[in-house]
Amino acid sequence: FYKTSISNKYCSFELFIPERILKKMHHVFIVSKGIPMHARIIHNVNGKRSPIPYGKKGQYILSVDRANLNKELLTAADAYPNTTLNFNHKLQDWTNKISSLNRPVGQKKEMQADLIVGCDYYIFDRTFTCTLFMPFEEFEKIRRGDEVIRFFQKYFPDSVPLIGPIKLIFYFDSQGFEDCLVFDEIMDQFNENLAAVLEEYTRVRVPDDHAIADLSMYNYVEMRAHVNSRYFLFRKYLDNILHFIMPKTIIPLYTMFTFTRTRYHETVKHWHWQNKVITQGLWLCGVVSAAGGTYVLVRYSHKLPSISAEHLWTRILAF
Repeated sequence: FYKTSISNKYCSFELFIPERILKKMHHVFIVSKGIPMHARIIHNVNGKRSPIPYGKKGQYILSVDRANLNKELLTAADAYPNTTLNFNHKLQDWTNKISSLNRPVGQKKEMQADLIVGCDYYIFDRTFTCTLFMPFEEFEKIRRGDEVIRFFQKYFPDSVPLIGPIKLIFYFDSQGFEDCLVFDEIMDQFNENLAAVLEEYTRVRVPDDHAIADLSMYNYVEMRAHVNSRYFLFRKYLDNILHFIMPKTIIPLYTMFTFTRTRYHETVKHWHWQNKVITQGLWLCGVVSAAGGTYVLVRYSHKLPSISAEHLWTRILAF
């Protein structure tokens, strides 16, 4: 572990665990201490807050303390007699089965290993404390600490009194545990034969990792622009209604990758298919409505002066 500590000060935000992971982590104590989160909150400039549910009623993602989860998992790993934990060691080089590590005192240490797994944390230098979704030009306008405060006071005024100007954090969803779950399942499937496990893991997981990379980019675009779009909100409600009517046919994207174990590449494929079907259905409804409205206008055009707009609209809707 190339890390000097596992204290809370190096973990700037909570970890969000989706249901597809929770089913496999019920034995981890800290999970039972998590906070269920049922919806995403959109903060408008005027201070109004609008919830967008993550899924159906009763579905939620769980927010847990990242540092305490790390400690609990490390404690569990340390309980195995064949496990050794080395902190403040950084991998410098490896050839064949020999890895070269930098030690705290500046000395190098060589170790032999049948398998080396790189699990670097993606927040590299511990300075990451906030996620903002906005154009690059907006970032260039923020240069000093007081400009950061003014930015949040302008665009997120309701958040400043709640969490203070020093701890402005935008939380994000996490799917990182599933690689470990899939690897563990394949280990059981092949009786811990590493050669067979790695080959099967590569075959199974690569398409899903490519898909989650695409989904992550889409999630960035959604958070940056779509959540304030009326059409996006309309489609969310429409997808939820269709999911209620046809639960096995129409499944909202977030529901698929958060509340089911559907493989990510299959999720993307199904999402594209149902998007195409729903979009074509909306276009068809629009064409039929336009044709119906045109028919009513043509048929009753000679009576228009004597028909009130309200009455005409009632007839169009009735058609």
